Formats: sequence, structure tokens, C-alpha cells
Amino acid sequence: MPQIAIKVETSLVSQRTLNRIARDSMRATLDQHAQRHLPRHFARGAATRYGYLRRSSKYVRQVKKRYPQWRPLYRTGRLRTHILDAAHRTVTATPKRGRLRLRAYFPLNADRKRELTAITRDEVLALAEFRRDYVVREINNPANQKRRRSQTVARL
Repeated sequence: MPQIAIKVETSLVSQRTLNRIARDSMRATLDQHAQRHLPRHFARGAATRYGYLRRSSKYVRQVKKRYPQWRPLYRTGRLRTHILDAAHRTVTATPKRGRLRLRAYFPLNADRKRELTAITRDEVLALAEFRRDYVVREINNPANQKRRRSQTVARL
């Protein structure tokens, strides 16, 4: 799984707020991946883009006979609909790592799991940019910045 690390050196926010921002940014990044990049796994050309295992010609012939619109990971569209539904995915996040869990309506074998979790370099770069922009936006948000205490001057 790719790592998207962020190094932040700022005195605008406290460490506690920075951890909250990092956790929220990880959650938002994983949601972004689920909404924008996961549907591409079911599109035409996904097999070459993500390096799916080659299906045997006999298997392809049998499946195309029954499902003319067939492509890898997409026979009837039920798996796609199920996986892309927000109710069937769980996002957990900490400041340093996050996890996107997808539940299918049937047990997936290791090869299908690998095909669903594959991610391209372009997607990693897009997600890293999204997370960086999110963190910068939240750090610059005045609601997240440290409150400056006003000093009262003793009057004589």
C-alpha cells in the first residue's frame, strides 16, 4: 500500500489540533479515493491500467456468452454497486495511517482483492496533493489556529 506522508513545521496550531487535522485529512483522502478512483476499477481498460490477471480465453468466451457487456470485475454490475455504496465501506484513520475497508456481497479471493486494491502512481500523486492541500487549508483556517492571549498591563 502506498504511503502518503506529510511533514508539518508550524507554530500556528497546537500539536493536538495538528493531529486532529492530520486524522481528518487522512479520512478525507481515503473518501476521495473511494469516490474518484475506485469506480475506475470497473471501467473498460482497467485490466491494463491496474494490471489485472489475464482471464483464460475459455472463461472469457463463456462469460461473454451470458453477459455481453462483460469486463473484468464487472459481470452484472452488482459488485460495483455494492463496493461503491458508502454503506459497505469503512474508513478508519489516525494521524499517521488510515484504512479503507471494502465489503463485497461474496468472499473475494486474493487475486480479486489485489485487483480492487491496486493503485496507480498517478492516483497516489493526486491523493498526496489532495491531502497536502487539505492540511494547508485547515492550518490556515483561523478557527484551528492558537488563540493568542491578550496581556493586560497593570495600571499604576
